[in-house]
Amino acid sequence: MATTSSSTKSVTDILKNRQAILEQKATLEITNEIGLHKDCIVEVKQGGNLILNGGSIYNATVIVRAGGEGLLENGGKIIGRLIALLLP
Repeated sequence: MATTSSSTKSVTDILKNRQAILEQKATLEITNEIGLHKDCIVEVKQGGNLILNGGSIYNATVIVRAGGEGLLENGGKIIGRLIALLLP
């Protein structure tokens, strides 16, 4: 299961549009396995949060920018490309 808060798009929108941009005060928490299209991008910008609480994201590229947070809890995993950028 994936839950969102604030201005974050639903998981259905992420699957349809192949992107999720988590900006200020937006949080996406994933508690199950989610297989995304290989071209899908999940981008966490300053003030945004991606929480993999026992869940996994497969195939997607996950980008965490400076000031964004990507948390892996309870065995959460990213199986794909992880890019952590330290520049804003």
